[in-house]
Amino acid sequence: NIGAATPVGASGEDLGETIKDKVSQDAAALLRSISERRGRPSQELELTVTKARSYTSSEALESGIIDYISKSQTSLLDEINGSTVVTPSGNVILETSNLEIQTFERTMLEKFLDAVGDPNITFVLLTIGSIALTLEFIQPGILIGGFIGILAISLAFTGMGQLPVNWLALALIFGAFILFFVEAQAPGIGLYITGGIICFIVGSFLLFGDFSIPGFDRGIFGVNLWVIGIVGTTLSGSVILTLKALSEAVGKGMPSHTSEIIGSVGVVKTPLSPIGTIQVGSDLWTAEMHSNCASPAVGEFVIVKNTDGV
Repeated sequence: NIGAATPVGASGEDLGETIKDKVSQDAAALLRSISERRGRPSQELELTVTKARSYTSSEALESGIIDYISKSQTSLLDEINGSTVVTPSGNVILETSNLEIQTFERTMLEKFLDAVGDPNITFVLLTIGSIALTLEFIQPGILIGGFIGILAISLAFTGMGQLPVNWLALALIFGAFILFFVEAQAPGIGLYITGGIICFIVGSFLLFGDFSIPGFDRGIFGVNLWVIGIVGTTLSGSVILTLKALSEAVGKGMPSHTSEIIGSVGVVKTPLSPIGTIQVGSDLWTAEMHSNCASPAVGEFVIVKNTDGV
């Protein structure tokens, strides 16, 4: 069959009414121009765009849309041998009697780039990479997190190189994870995490597409709304549970008496060598490491054994 050329989105979805009318009229005008130049039936060809008309091979041959019906590439080459075609540089006589047919398959690299160039896959890679790097910054020393984060974000940027990226939206997504990191460092009323979730959702929705074009339909290039919903919900729940666990681990708020700090769990903020800074609850304290203990790394947990001067 031939025809049914009504414009649709890159993923096969319907376009918005305004952009669909514009693209359809442009395509119809192009077909009329080509058909007049090539001596083809313009009305029949125009219907393939405006009415999604489709023709069988015999109908297309009878109406003059096509010149041949061939069962194989070899038989087609035999039929067109000696035919004259019109080119911008003049008429050309085809000589196809001794041609060799070669088939070129896509390389693994081309298939890989095609996969990561899918907006949904690019979005998921970007999210995974951002989560991994954020966890690495919150808890330094998780080398696998840093490796996965860099790898995933690198692949995401490879995909974004093939897509119309809204860089402001990308900044919103990265800003969301910065807010998550700030919330982890100073757990409070959840203002940062709320702002982070909002930035992430807005950035995800606007990530792909040129929004300067009037009547633009984000469905042409955009992350599937189901993907945004699933990833956004999963991310929000994971961040909330993680920060809640962290808050419980380091304690809640400042004790009413400094003596109550003894026995509390804190997080090392600056190296204890032997004097540094730890966070107990939402407060920072100057701390000194016991002489008989090895100095913990930044991000590790410690227990307060005594107080002095408070």
